[in-house]
Amino acid sequence: MTTKDPIPADVYLTAERLVAEALAETPEPALNEEARQWIARSDQHRRAFEETAALWNDLGWAASLNEEVLGPRTDAAAEEGKTVVPFPLRPRRRAWMVAGIGAMAAMVAAVLLAPLMLSTPTSQPQMEETPPPETATVVAYETAVGQIREFTLEDGTVVTLGGASAFETRFLANRRNVTFLKGDALFDVAHDTSRPFVVDAGEMDATVVGTTFEVRKSQRRVSVGVLGGKVRVADDEARQTILLTPGEQATMEDGRTLTAGTFDVSTAARWRDTRLSFRAEPLGAIVEEANRYYAPGIRLASPELADIVVTTSFRADQVKTALSGVAAIHELTLEEGPTGALFLSAK
Repeated sequence: MTTKDPIPADVYLTAERLVAEALAETPEPALNEEARQWIARSDQHRRAFEETAALWNDLGWAASLNEEVLGPRTDAAAEEGKTVVPFPLRPRRRAWMVAGIGAMAAMVAAVLLAPLMLSTPTSQPQMEETPPPETATVVAYETAVGQIREFTLEDGTVVTLGGASAFETRFLANRRNVTFLKGDALFDVAHDTSRPFVVDAGEMDATVVGTTFEVRKSQRRVSVGVLGGKVRVADDEARQTILLTPGEQATMEDGRTLTAGTFDVSTAARWRDTRLSFRAEPLGAIVEEANRYYAPGIRLASPELADIVVTTSFRADQVKTALSGVAAIHELTLEEGPTGALFLSAK
C-alpha cells in the first residue's frame, strides 16, 4: 500500500466549504478563485477536495440540502487538532433527495474535471497509513575529573573528551545530533554530506559535514574553534550565523552576542596532553577549567576575584604550583585544605 501524508481535519473542513460553494453555483457548478488557488497550493489540498467531492457525489449531496439533511456540524476531532480521515455520513431518507442523485453526480464531475482537470476521484476515500515517527537511541558519553578519553561514534567520528566533560548523541537517517553538556571536546567528524553533524551546546549550535573542531563549554561561556574544514555556528534562535574556517572561533558569553575571532591552531585542545593554556582569561574561567583536572577542587573566596584577568599555562599535575604564581602576581593568598582543596582569597 502506498503511504501518504495524513490530511489534517482543518484541511478537510476547508475542502467541504469550497465544495459546497462550488455546488451552490448556478446554472452549473464552478470554482471561485479562492478554491482554485487553495487546491493548487499542495497535494494535500487537492486530495482533500477530490475525496470530499467524491463523498458528496456518493451521498447525492447538494449544498442546499446540507443543513436540512445533517443539521449543524460539530467536529470534535478538528477542535482538538487531530488528524482524521472523512467517512460517509448517513443522511435521513428523503424522496426528493434520491431523485437528485444523478444531477449531483454530474455537477461534481463538472467541478472536478472541467475547471481543474483533476484525476477522477474514487467513490470512497481510503484509510491512509501514517508512518511511525523516526526514533533513535540516545547514547551518553562522559569522563571523570582528570580523565581524558577518546570515543569512536557509530558513524566513525572520533571524539576526544576532556576531564569532567559530557555529551549525548542521537543519530537519525538524515542528521547526526550531538548535545554537548559540559567541558572540552575535540571532534574529528566523519565526512557524510547526506547527514549533517550538528552539535547543540545550549546557547550555540555548530553544523558540519566533515571537519575537525573544538567545543568548550563552561557555566558562562561557549566557544567553537575550527582546526580543519568549515563549521557554521549560530545562536540558539538562529538570529546570528557565522561560517568559520581553520584558525577562526566563535564565542558566546552569558547567552549574549555571538562573536568571531581568531586563535592559534597549534595551541588548540592542549588539554589532550593534560596541559591547560589561558591567554587573558578571567580567573573564574581558569578555576572552572582547572577543576576538571584537579579532583580536590579549587575555590575562590569572593566573587570579585573571578574577574581578574590572567595569562598562564601549566600541566594538570602542576595546578598548585601554577596557582601559587598567579597568587603572587595578583597579590592573592593561596591556602591548601586538609583534603588538598585550594582556596584563593584577597590579601
